[in-house]
Amino acid sequence: HDLKKTVYPVMKASLSLADALLEHSGMSVLPANMTLTEMENEQTMFSDHEFTLKNKLAGVRDKDYIIIDCPPSTGFLTVNALACSRDIFIPLQMEFLALKGMGRLMSRIEEVQKSFNKNLKISGIIATRFDSRKKLNNAIMESISERFGDKVFATVIRENIVVAEAPSFGQTIFEYAPKSHGAEDFLNLCEEIVKRK
Repeated sequence: HDLKKTVYPVMKASLSLADALLEHSGMSVLPANMTLTEMENEQTMFSDHEFTLKNKLAGVRDKDYIIIDCPPSTGFLTVNALACSRDIFIPLQMEFLALKGMGRLMSRIEEVQKSFNKNLKISGIIATRFDSRKKLNNAIMESISERFGDKVFATVIRENIVVAEAPSFGQTIFEYAPKSHGAEDFLNLCEEIVKRK
């Protein structure tokens, strides 16, 4: 939370992308913290503000994948991520309100496809916090499978306390609890994504 070299000054052009990157477990990570939320109020300062992130990532050539983790909203930051992405993977908690929020997200995706990024596509829906013992979880899973068909990954991320604990220790799930259901589920999900590509 105290990091100064984050995506926020990179997007504001006061820091280079290379200077903000951290190396961790074979990955280059462009960190973010709560200061990034200030960009929602500052977006009018940027010309072509929907493409701010895309412009900053334009020179990246030495990465196999660029994964952008978005906030659970459809504001400026999410539009920036969608404007520079090819594939969208939507994690969906198996809860009623999360399912209702999918409608807003789908509308925003369609807007971005029409206005900023015609190559953008939904490549997968990921069921998260899934508990097969809960009727509601199973009902929501059935509902999204009917609506999205094979876009719903076979791998589900089961409800697992260690998935929530790992970030509080500054670790990935593979470092914090490598033999947990959470680590197993995320590894299976990665393998399924790679097979689809």
